[in-house]
Parts: sequence; C-alpha cells; structure tokens
Amino acid sequence: MLPRSLVTALIAVPLLTTLVPREAEACSPPFGFTVEQVYPEADADDVPIDGVIVVIGEGYTNDAAQVSVSLGDVPVAGEVTQPSGGRYVWRSAAPLEPDTIYTVHVETEGMFDISEKDLLDFEFTTGSALAPVHAAPTLASASAEGFERDVKECVEPGSVGDCIDCHEYKVVGVEQRMRLIAEIAAPTGPFVGFHVGSLAYGSDPGILDLSATNYEPPGGGGIVHVLDLGLAGSWPSDQVCMRPALQGPVGPPVQGEISCVDIKEINQEPIVSPTTGESESAGESESAGESESAGESESAGESESAGPNYLGEKGEGCGCRSDGEAGWSGLLVLLGLAGLRRRRV
Repeated sequence: MLPRSLVTALIAVPLLTTLVPREAEACSPPFGFTVEQVYPEADADDVPIDGVIVVIGEGYTNDAAQVSVSLGDVPVAGEVTQPSGGRYVWRSAAPLEPDTIYTVHVETEGMFDISEKDLLDFEFTTGSALAPVHAAPTLASASAEGFERDVKECVEPGSVGDCIDCHEYKVVGVEQRMRLIAEIAAPTGPFVGFHVGSLAYGSDPGILDLSATNYEPPGGGGIVHVLDLGLAGSWPSDQVCMRPALQGPVGPPVQGEISCVDIKEINQEPIVSPTTGESESAGESESAGESESAGESESAGESESAGPNYLGEKGEGCGCRSDGEAGWSGLLVLLGLAGLRRRRV
C-alpha cells in the first residue's frame, strides 16, 4: 500500500496544475516594458537645454522603466516622474550644456524577472536655447449632440476570476442622453506628440466644476474629448461652458479662453422606451458609455487614454482564465488533502 503522503502528492500535482492561472488571450498583458515613443528622437539636433526626456510605452502594471542620462561616462543629475502608467518624464537638476552630445539609457525591471533589461540607448545633441513656452490652447471645434443608449440588465453574470463581469445582457429600454465633443487644436513646438490636454467644463462660465484629461496622439494632432453629459433634461442649464488647458513636458499648464455651447434643443426630459427584451452576448453591442470615435470616452469627466490597466478593472487581470472555469474547487480539495497529514504527538 502506498504511503499516505505519496497519495496526497499524486493527487495534488494535477490539482495544482488547474490552479495555475492560464493564459487568457483577451486580457493577457505584455510582460516587460515596450518603448513606443521618446523625446527627443535618437540623433536629434538642436534639442532645448531644459533637460527633459520623455519615454512613453506599454507594459505590465508592475513593470517599471528607468531612464538615465549621461555625458560621456558621467551620469547627469536628474529625476523621473510618472504622470500616468507608461509615461515617464526625466528632468535634469540643472539646464544641460549647450551644443553637447548626451546619451539616454532606458531599462526595465520586471515583476517576475528582477534582472534589469536594457531596452534602449540613444544620443542627442543640445542646441543653445530653452524651449519656447507654447501658446495658449484654443478649441478647434466644440459641439453637443443627443444620442441613444441601450439600458441593459445582466442575465448571465461572470464567475469568480472571469475576465468580464457579465457574459450576456438583456436590453430593457433605450435612454436619451447628451454628450459634448470638444477638440483642443494641435499643439506646436518642440514637444509635438507629448502634450497633455485638459478640459474644465460646467453649466456656467463661473462654474467649471468638472474636468477631463487626454493625451496628444503620437506624432501630434488635436486632443479630442467626448464627454457624457448625462440623461437629456438633467443638465442644470441650457449651455455647457469649457476652458482648455495644455501641459507640456516643460513649464506649468497654459489655459485658454472660456467658450460655451448651447444645448437647449437636446436638454429635454429623457424618454425611456421599452423594448422586446432580447438578450445579447457581451461585446455584441455598444457598451454603456462606449465612444464612437477612436480615443473618445463618454464617462462624465473622463476622457483618459492612458493605456490599459492590467490589474483589477472590474475583474480583469493577469489571472483571468480563457476557459471561464475557476480553480477554487480544486483548491478546496487540495486544502482538504493537506488536512489528512498525520499529526505528531
């Protein structure tokens, strides 16, 4: 007869295999850190001497990029800030030397591999001047519109550890909503592609109590905000007023002028229409608050495009499973087997 400890081990091995998180193709994050954009570009000339390096990339939430700068073999004093996931800004402690070649080194230390990995090395040459202060931002366009959105109820909730909260929804009505679409004109200057645009907005020029933030597209362009204003008839006035602001890697935010958009025609009492109640699977229709244009967000006060959060947004994460089956039953059995061990007296 086999020893009890050996029996426990033989049963535990396949159970442990089922408990190990399996790769879920829909939500598996990239491991390590991938650099997507840097300022200045490799071998750039006439770089302002402010001493700012920007690295934008994507990676697992716990993977961090380190940025350092050197002059020959001598490290340059500076520090790194991280305004958001995947965006690192290195600032020198003092202005850089003019007409000088500097080297930038980027590396990462992963969550599961603590060894540092070289990602990128490049050089740039400074000019002799500081970066110019960018002009006050303006709105390229601003408008408001009404739209319809399905009202849904979940009829098949997700299981513990699933990548989604609900597998199937039932449409129970249609609601009339409003949204603001505002575009901050494309910034100019040496930091094209690295600006952060924000929008303060509200029901009156003196009540801009809501805000939204978005990033300039890589390579430059207008910064678009699409903001859900709520149900038709719920906005406290017949106008939406807004003030754009622009933040570059250098200097404080610069604000623009306040402007207002009339919404009287669409700000009427909401109408909720009953439907046939047909069910639909998750992902088959536009989800609540989903935008119709790339980079847009319809949550009130939310217009962020800061890369994916791989840990914990509504059940999503690196431990989610592709087969939708939780391993908790196996864990309970394994704990029960552990209890069969003989105790010494």
